[in-house]
Amino acid sequence: MTQETIIITGASRGIGRALTALCLERGHPVVAVARNLDDLERLSPSGSPLQCHSADLSNPQQAAAAGEAIAAALSDRAILVNNAATQDDWQFFDARNTADALTRNVALNLTAPILLTRILCGAASIDAVVFIQSLLSLEPKGSAAVYSAAKAGLGMVAKALRLQSKDGKIRFQEVYLPLVDTDMTAGRGTGKISPEVAAEQIYKAIMSGRPRVYVGKARLMAAIHWLSPALAGFILSRM
Repeated sequence: MTQETIIITGASRGIGRALTALCLERGHPVVAVARNLDDLERLSPSGSPLQCHSADLSNPQQAAAAGEAIAAALSDRAILVNNAATQDDWQFFDARNTADALTRNVALNLTAPILLTRILCGAASIDAVVFIQSLLSLEPKGSAAVYSAAKAGLGMVAKALRLQSKDGKIRFQEVYLPLVDTDMTAGRGTGKISPEVAAEQIYKAIMSGRPRVYVGKARLMAAIHWLSPALAGFILSRM
């Protein structure tokens, strides 16, 4: 039986790169999406079942075009992994938070996953949509206000889609990760997991079919948040 195709955004670096390598290793055809086509094409040796799409997902027009191109090329059943994200670790009133920076942040972290999910689920045979989540969707960090808000919004989208999809034809899953050792988290936090460990846990979560999965320390933080949102907020604000 043909393995499902895995569509991975933010595939050229960090978690996305590790997940792309893992899925190819497990025999899945992969559609990799990122800005830099050269970086994508180096992900796997020639002849591997890897398709590359170059798109700046912080540009809604490019995100929509990528979704339409992927949908048109798909011939097998697929899983969409909305992984691409960015977090500017700035105070909200920092001069770097220009209108353009704020708009691009929301576009990449929230608008692009919504667009890709809508386009691909409407035009292709999608079995599951996976949203890679952050604990900052539960309680915000002062220097990541927009990122926290976007991830919280993504959680609401996933929940609403689960309510709309009671027939179970498409699974809408969220995977909550602890801090992962990537460029985005450089210089903050301790006890990070590697991108390879994150990828393995994401893959297991996808295959489990569970709607919401908390990985490692994220499971403990979710429990703390359930018991005491104030304490969870204090801990997360210091990440």
